[in-house]
Amino acid sequence: NAADIPARRRHLGLAAVALAVAGAAAIALEGAPNEWAALLMRDDLNFGEWAGFGTVAFGFGMVVSRLGGDHALERLGDELLFRLSLVLVFVGVSTVVLSNAAWLGLVALFVSGLGQGVIFPRLYLVAARVPGMSAGAGLGAMLIGLRVGGMATAVAMGRISQSSSVQTALGVVGVVTLVLLVGSSAAIARRTAVAPRPSVAPHAAGSTGAA
Repeated sequence: NAADIPARRRHLGLAAVALAVAGAAAIALEGAPNEWAALLMRDDLNFGEWAGFGTVAFGFGMVVSRLGGDHALERLGDELLFRLSLVLVFVGVSTVVLSNAAWLGLVALFVSGLGQGVIFPRLYLVAARVPGMSAGAGLGAMLIGLRVGGMATAVAMGRISQSSSVQTALGVVGVVTLVLLVGSSAAIARRTAVAPRPSVAPHAAGSTGAA
């Protein structure tokens, strides 16, 4: 039905925006600790020449998460695993911000990586399966957000850490992007559940019944 076309376009447009926001938030949650962990450990937690282990801890958490993600998905289901990953990221980021001990910072970075590791694989899958939208369009919208989010994260982390500290920058970026990721994921889920379907034209319904 031609009357349904504007509604479908609006629906898909909002879904594309939500995917872009989710991509931006996800890359910020992954990129900020991955790229700034060494500076955090050196400047804020006084880990000296061992500061590079901050990046190692976060990366190791992501590796463990990626390797065990499929098994966890089978046992917990998609929604519960996603919520658990967000909790782990929140706990990790919060602990990094509040920590004044290097060993605790390393543990927090590992926990954050453990939660972060399953977010992007899930997001790629969701972007490719939005009803009414091709996989290419969904992934394209998400990747646009990813590129913009990566640049914005670098600028935000640099400005905040210069005026305050890397700990503060990670806290601000982490909290803001977690809220954006939760909100955009909820919006995508709603639009996936209530995707407008083309109406059946009356004459088509009549001909089907006659057949």
